[in-house]
Amino acid sequence: MPERYSDYDDFAWFYNRHWGHDFHRRVLGVLDRLLFPRLAAGSRVLDLCCGDGHFTQALVERGFRVTGIDASERMLGHARENAPGCKYILADAREFHLAPEFSAAVSVFDSLNHMMSIEDLGRVFRNVRAALREGGWFVFDLNQEAAYTDFSAGPFTIVEDDNVCISTGSYDRASRLVRCDLVMFRFQGGWRRTDLTLFQRCYDEREVAAALTAEDFTRVDLYSSEDLGLTTDDVSARVFFLAQA
Repeated sequence: MPERYSDYDDFAWFYNRHWGHDFHRRVLGVLDRLLFPRLAAGSRVLDLCCGDGHFTQALVERGFRVTGIDASERMLGHARENAPGCKYILADAREFHLAPEFSAAVSVFDSLNHMMSIEDLGRVFRNVRAALREGGWFVFDLNQEAAYTDFSAGPFTIVEDDNVCISTGSYDRASRLVRCDLVMFRFQGGWRRTDLTLFQRCYDEREVAAALTAEDFTRVDLYSSEDLGLTTDDVSARVFFLAQA
């Protein structure tokens, strides 16, 4: 059994402060096109790798009954504040088991790029497929290689009165492995430093589609950022998958 992915625990406060709400609000337009018209009002939706809950709350505001799953306990702490009243489950995406009661599952902001092998990605697909009703939908996005090729161009820095975050990244074309080193300082009566390294893997779209088909998804459609009119830096160079159980 894989160890629960808890790497985002130390990153949770910074993610909630600086990243979650902005991307998730903008990606709603994609789901307005790909998913929401296929769902009845009040449908059950699984928010996989729900993070800090900003996107979970956006789903609630669309009238859906949402269950959030995340492997980071601290992320779920923020989710309970940002989207109160939802059900949350602390679990690794590779190791959860739910009854087939969901009309849709979503996983956004390249969460599944954190799966380090196609076998792990297949485990996620198997768990999602088991949680979906027949005919249910699964939408997720993955970063493409173009999102990573300039990743090592220089550090990205956030400096505020009570926190500082410095990130540097690298991408190895041969292994398709992405590395992000973070140095974070947060003032809480004194300055506290946290160092963290996060990894992602870049996948070929064809192997992802094949892995979905292998887990009994009967339909797999792909949409590039260009297809969907996404051009800003943090939402471009990614592909969205729409799969039907």
